[in-house]
Amino acid sequence: MGIGQRLNWMVATLVVFIIVLSTNLIDRRNFLRIKDTVDKIYDDRLVANDLLSKMAFIVHEKEIALFTKEYSFFQSEKNNRLNRSLDSLFQAYESTDLTAEESQLFADLKSSNERLLQMEPSFGLDTLAKENQALKHTTAIIDRIGALLDIQIAEGNRQRQISKKAFASINLFTQIEIYLLAALALAFLILVSIKSRKVIKEKKQA
Repeated sequence: MGIGQRLNWMVATLVVFIIVLSTNLIDRRNFLRIKDTVDKIYDDRLVANDLLSKMAFIVHEKEIALFTKEYSFFQSEKNNRLNRSLDSLFQAYESTDLTAEESQLFADLKSSNERLLQMEPSFGLDTLAKENQALKHTTAIIDRIGALLDIQIAEGNRQRQISKKAFASINLFTQIEIYLLAALALAFLILVSIKSRKVIKEKKQA
Protein backbone atom coordinates (compact mmCIF):
# COMPACT_ATOMS: atom_id res chain seq x y z
CA MET A 1 0.00 0.00 0.00
CA GLY A 2 1.42 3.33 -1.05
CA ILE A 3 1.75 6.37 1.18
CA GLY A 4 -1.13 8.07 -0.62
CA GLN A 5 -3.43 5.11 -0.10
CA ARG A 6 -2.48 4.88 3.55
CA LEU A 7 -3.14 8.58 4.01
CA ASN A 8 -6.56 8.26 2.35
CA TRP A 9 -7.36 5.26 4.56
CA MET A 10 -6.35 7.17 7.70
CA VAL A 11 -8.43 10.19 6.71
CA ALA A 12 -11.47 8.02 5.94
CA THR A 13 -11.08 6.20 9.27
CA LEU A 14 -10.75 9.50 11.14
CA VAL A 15 -13.86 10.91 9.45
CA VAL A 16 -15.89 7.82 10.37
CA PHE A 17 -14.54 7.99 13.94
CA ILE A 18 -15.53 11.66 14.26
CA ILE A 19 -19.01 10.97 12.88
CA VAL A 20 -19.56 8.02 15.24
CA LEU A 21 -18.27 10.09 18.18
CA SER A 22 -20.60 12.96 17.24
CA THR A 23 -23.64 10.70 17.02
CA ASN A 24 -22.76 9.20 20.41
CA LEU A 25 -22.58 12.68 21.92
CA ILE A 26 -25.96 13.50 20.38
CA ASP A 27 -27.34 10.25 21.81
CA ARG A 28 -26.03 11.22 25.24
CA ARG A 29 -27.73 14.60 25.00
CA ASN A 30 -31.00 12.94 24.00
CA PHE A 31 -30.75 10.47 26.89
CA LEU A 32 -30.25 13.38 29.28
CA ARG A 33 -33.26 15.12 27.72
CA ILE A 34 -35.38 12.01 28.26
CA LYS A 35 -34.21 11.77 31.88
CA ASP A 36 -35.04 15.44 32.38
CA THR A 37 -38.55 15.06 30.93
CA VAL A 38 -39.22 11.95 33.06
CA ASP A 39 -38.09 13.85 36.16
CA LYS A 40 -40.28 16.81 35.23
CA ILE A 41 -43.31 14.59 34.64
CA TYR A 42 -42.90 13.12 38.12
CA ASP A 43 -41.67 16.14 40.11
CA ASP A 44 -43.69 18.88 38.46
CA ARG A 45 -46.76 17.08 37.12
CA LEU A 46 -47.61 13.91 39.05
CA VAL A 47 -46.62 15.44 42.38
CA ALA A 48 -48.42 18.68 41.51
CA ASN A 49 -51.50 16.69 40.50
CA ASP A 50 -51.49 14.95 43.89
CA LEU A 51 -51.11 18.27 45.74
CA LEU A 52 -53.99 19.84 43.82
CA SER A 53 -56.24 16.84 44.49
CA LYS A 54 -55.55 17.17 48.22
CA MET A 55 -56.33 20.90 48.06
CA ALA A 56 -59.62 20.16 46.33
CA PHE A 57 -60.55 17.61 49.02
CA ILE A 58 -60.00 20.17 51.79
CA VAL A 59 -62.00 22.88 50.03
CA HIS A 60 -64.83 20.41 49.33
CA GLU A 61 -65.06 19.78 53.07
CA LYS A 62 -65.53 23.50 53.61
CA GLU A 63 -68.16 23.60 50.87
CA ILE A 64 -70.08 20.76 52.49
CA ALA A 65 -70.07 22.63 55.81
CA LEU A 66 -71.44 25.73 54.07
CA PHE A 67 -74.15 23.82 52.18
CA THR A 68 -75.26 21.98 55.33
CA LYS A 69 -75.01 25.21 57.37
CA GLU A 70 -72.63 23.67 59.90
CA TYR A 71 -71.05 27.01 60.74
CA SER A 72 -69.49 25.65 63.94
CA PHE A 73 -67.18 23.63 61.68
CA PHE A 74 -65.26 26.82 60.84
CA GLN A 75 -64.45 27.45 64.51
CA SER A 76 -63.43 23.82 65.12
CA GLU A 77 -59.94 22.40 65.57
CA LYS A 78 -60.55 20.23 62.51
CA ASN A 79 -60.89 23.31 60.31
CA ASN A 80 -57.72 24.75 61.86
CA ARG A 81 -55.89 21.54 60.92
CA LEU A 82 -57.29 21.69 57.40
CA ASN A 83 -56.13 25.29 57.04
CA ARG A 84 -52.63 24.35 58.18
CA SER A 85 -52.60 21.42 55.75
CA LEU A 86 -53.78 23.68 52.95
CA ASP A 87 -51.00 26.15 53.70
CA SER A 88 -48.43 23.32 53.56
CA LEU A 89 -49.88 22.13 50.24
CA PHE A 90 -49.62 25.68 48.86
CA GLN A 91 -45.95 25.87 49.84
CA ALA A 92 -45.21 22.46 48.31
CA TYR A 93 -47.01 23.39 45.08
CA GLU A 94 -45.09 26.66 44.80
CA SER A 95 -41.82 24.71 44.88
CA THR A 96 -42.72 22.89 41.64
CA ASP A 97 -41.83 24.30 38.22
CA LEU A 98 -44.82 26.51 37.37
CA THR A 99 -45.64 27.87 33.93
CA ALA A 100 -46.69 31.52 33.62
CA GLU A 101 -50.34 30.46 33.33
CA GLU A 102 -50.05 28.23 36.40
CA SER A 103 -48.48 31.04 38.43
CA GLN A 104 -51.37 33.38 37.62
CA LEU A 105 -54.06 30.79 38.36
CA PHE A 106 -52.34 29.82 41.60
CA ALA A 107 -52.10 33.46 42.67
CA ASP A 108 -55.86 33.83 42.06
CA LEU A 109 -56.50 30.62 44.00
CA LYS A 110 -54.52 31.85 47.01
CA SER A 111 -56.27 35.21 46.88
CA SER A 112 -59.71 33.54 47.02
CA ASN A 113 -58.52 31.34 49.88
CA GLU A 114 -57.27 34.36 51.84
CA ARG A 115 -60.65 36.05 51.51
CA LEU A 116 -62.37 32.85 52.66
CA LEU A 117 -60.07 32.57 55.68
CA GLN A 118 -60.86 36.17 56.66
CA MET A 119 -64.57 35.35 56.67
CA GLU A 120 -64.46 32.04 58.56
CA PRO A 121 -64.30 33.44 62.13
CA SER A 122 -67.53 35.38 61.60
CA PHE A 123 -69.65 32.59 60.08
CA GLY A 124 -72.99 32.40 61.87
CA LEU A 125 -73.36 36.21 62.01
CA ASP A 126 -75.22 37.85 59.11
CA THR A 127 -75.22 34.29 57.80
CA LEU A 128 -76.95 34.49 54.42
CA ALA A 129 -74.78 37.23 52.95
CA LYS A 130 -71.59 35.67 54.28
CA GLU A 131 -72.62 32.19 53.13
CA ASN A 132 -73.21 33.33 49.56
CA GLN A 133 -69.90 35.19 49.50
CA ALA A 134 -68.04 32.23 51.00
CA LEU A 135 -69.53 29.86 48.44
CA LYS A 136 -68.30 32.18 45.68
CA HIS A 137 -64.80 31.92 47.10
CA THR A 138 -64.90 28.12 47.43
CA THR A 139 -66.26 27.84 43.88
CA ALA A 140 -63.48 30.12 42.63
CA ILE A 141 -60.88 27.98 44.41
CA ILE A 142 -62.28 24.75 42.97
CA ASP A 143 -62.40 26.29 39.48
CA ARG A 144 -58.75 27.34 39.74
CA ILE A 145 -57.75 23.89 40.98
CA GLY A 146 -59.59 22.33 38.03
CA ALA A 147 -57.79 24.61 35.60
CA LEU A 148 -54.45 23.79 37.22
CA LEU A 149 -55.20 20.06 36.97
CA ASP A 150 -55.89 20.51 33.25
CA ILE A 151 -52.49 22.15 32.88
CA GLN A 152 -50.81 19.17 34.55
CA ILE A 153 -52.25 16.91 31.86
CA ALA A 154 -51.28 19.28 29.04
CA GLU A 155 -47.74 19.81 30.36
CA GLY A 156 -47.29 16.10 31.03
CA ASN A 157 -48.29 15.37 27.44
CA ARG A 158 -45.89 18.05 26.18
CA GLN A 159 -43.02 16.44 28.10
CA ARG A 160 -44.07 13.05 26.70
CA GLN A 161 -43.82 14.44 23.15
CA ILE A 162 -40.31 15.73 23.92
CA SER A 163 -39.34 12.23 25.08
CA LYS A 164 -40.80 10.67 21.92
CA LYS A 165 -38.79 13.04 19.72
CA ALA A 166 -35.62 12.26 21.67
CA PHE A 167 -36.24 8.50 21.29
CA ALA A 168 -36.78 8.95 17.55
CA SER A 169 -33.54 10.91 17.29
CA ILE A 170 -31.62 8.23 19.20
CA ASN A 171 -33.05 5.55 16.90
CA LEU A 172 -32.07 7.51 13.78
CA PHE A 173 -28.49 8.14 14.89
CA THR A 174 -28.11 4.54 16.05
CA GLN A 175 -29.02 3.39 12.54
CA ILE A 176 -26.54 5.89 11.06
CA GLU A 177 -23.81 4.50 13.32
CA ILE A 178 -24.60 0.94 12.21
CA TYR A 179 -24.48 1.88 8.52
CA LEU A 180 -21.20 3.76 8.97
CA LEU A 181 -19.56 0.90 10.82
CA ALA A 182 -20.83 -1.57 8.20
CA ALA A 183 -19.44 0.65 5.44
CA LEU A 184 -16.11 0.88 7.27
CA ALA A 185 -15.96 -2.90 7.70
CA LEU A 186 -16.82 -3.43 4.02
CA ALA A 187 -14.16 -0.96 2.92
CA PHE A 188 -11.62 -2.73 5.12
CA LEU A 189 -12.52 -6.12 3.62
CA ILE A 190 -12.25 -4.75 0.08
CA LEU A 191 -8.88 -3.20 0.90
CA VAL A 192 -7.59 -6.45 2.41
CA SER A 193 -8.88 -8.40 -0.59
CA ILE A 194 -7.15 -6.06 -3.05
CA LYS A 195 -3.94 -6.24 -1.05
CA SER A 196 -4.09 -10.06 -0.97
CA ARG A 197 -4.62 -10.24 -4.75
CA LYS A 198 -1.63 -7.95 -5.33
CA VAL A 199 0.57 -10.11 -3.09
CA ILE A 200 -0.55 -13.31 -4.89
CA LYS A 201 0.01 -11.70 -8.29
CA GLU A 202 3.49 -10.50 -7.33
CA LYS A 203 4.41 -14.01 -6.14
CA LYS A 204 3.24 -15.52 -9.41
CA GLN A 205 5.23 -12.99 -11.43
CA ALA A 206 8.29 -13.74 -9.33
